[in-house]
Amino acid sequence: MHYYQHHIGDFIKDTANLDDHQLATYLRLLWAYYDTESPITGDIEDVAFAMRSDEKTVRLLLRHYFFQQDDGWHHSRCDRELEEYRTKKDKARNSASARWSNAKAMRTHTERNADASVFDANQEPRTNNQEPRTKEIKPRASRKAQPDGCLTVSDLVAQGVDEQHASDWFKARKSKGAKSLTKTAWDAVKAEALNAGVTPADAVKIAAENTWQGFKASWMSKPAHQSQKSGKHHGFDSLDYSAGVNHDGSFQ
Repeated sequence: MHYYQHHIGDFIKDTANLDDHQLATYLRLLWAYYDTESPITGDIEDVAFAMRSDEKTVRLLLRHYFFQQDDGWHHSRCDRELEEYRTKKDKARNSASARWSNAKAMRTHTERNADASVFDANQEPRTNNQEPRTKEIKPRASRKAQPDGCLTVSDLVAQGVDEQHASDWFKARKSKGAKSLTKTAWDAVKAEALNAGVTPADAVKIAAENTWQGFKASWMSKPAHQSQKSGKHHGFDSLDYSAGVNHDGSFQ
């Protein structure tokens, strides 16, 4: 899971007593929970190293915000969000499967009708003064499928991306020459989104709005439109116009 609802009001209320380092460590624990879709496990020292923190801080946060079970340290809100995410993902998968089944059934029905038309065309003509006219039936071009391992709009929607944003981004990528979105490319976008401090869904929205083929955290720090250098003269305000002039107005 690479997207979750971040309720700012609840988060500020729950973490009001944390300092900046504790807050950063707590966020990294939540991100690791959502990214692996599993509770926090492992030795406290190893967890602290992975969170770029110390054992004391990690122990404090686990004791106050998590609860321990046999399979690791659980977080009630994370578990609830993950359950809703899995339910939504299953619904999206079932819906896509149903659409694909309907498409195959329609194609089979069309092919049967085409075969029947060819059979009728080969029958003897009903009149003797007219040659039978046959129509060549061209095979229907098959729809191009995505290469194995490549993601679709539905895959991004299942990960929390808005469907319209995902569709617009795919169109922008296609206009740039990108034929498909591989898992490696998508993982790179998510990593850059994390570096930029935004969710993958927001990264897709920003990329679609700017017709970017991908997404880089460094692009977020650049102005949307680089200003052109002015052709007018400038720098006059820094000149000393009194230099070389006497108090009576005469020149030195």
